[in-house]
Amino acid sequence: DGYAPVTSLMSPTQKQIVKMLAADFKEEEKEIDDINQQAATSFQVEVNITREESKSIEVFLAESQLDVEDIHLLEAYLNSELAEMENLNIQALFSSENRTTTDKITTNMAEIETLIQEMARWMSVYEDSLDEMRKGVKKIEAKNKKLKIQEYNHQCLQKRLGTLLQVLRLDKHTARNLQRPDFRMRLKEMLQAASALNKTMNHKLATELEKIKAVEEMRNLHKALAKSFTA
Repeated sequence: DGYAPVTSLMSPTQKQIVKMLAADFKEEEKEIDDINQQAATSFQVEVNITREESKSIEVFLAESQLDVEDIHLLEAYLNSELAEMENLNIQALFSSENRTTTDKITTNMAEIETLIQEMARWMSVYEDSLDEMRKGVKKIEAKNKKLKIQEYNHQCLQKRLGTLLQVLRLDKHTARNLQRPDFRMRLKEMLQAASALNKTMNHKLATELEKIKAVEEMRNLHKALAKSFTA
């Protein structure tokens, strides 16, 4: 304590160098603190846990003699416990107590594999049957759709033919007068029947319509009525 400070023995240049070194050292310490602070912040993860879970973690830490900062060590401890439990399970599986069951399983593995292969084969056959069934259903649906179209066309044709025949058809009273004419007592009715017959016989249709069987039959009936009327 009775000695003079070291700086008093330094030259001005040496004092300036020491001052600069001290400033650099403080700047480096500040940078290191900033890096540590950023690292600590970046590894912070918000986890929502219940009070019971928090208490369990605290108990584990206490039993493992770890602090909260050493939580990664707790993870390693739990992984070690898990590995130990898995090891015990494997040992129990092949223990003398369970040896009989294990031997049965290993002995019957070939039979089990054969059964699985047989099941896979039947599943394949079943899938093939389903495919054939799907194809059959599609064919039936296509056929039904075609039949519906045909039915619709037939209905339209029947309706059109009915309208067409209605134009050529004579009512029963007119047809009866044409079949049994009575010019003396019912001359007016006979003239009306003749006019109606002449109108239907001269009603021209398209060539393709004249070839329809129902139209041909109606034309032949008209000719027969005309022949009987003029006989």
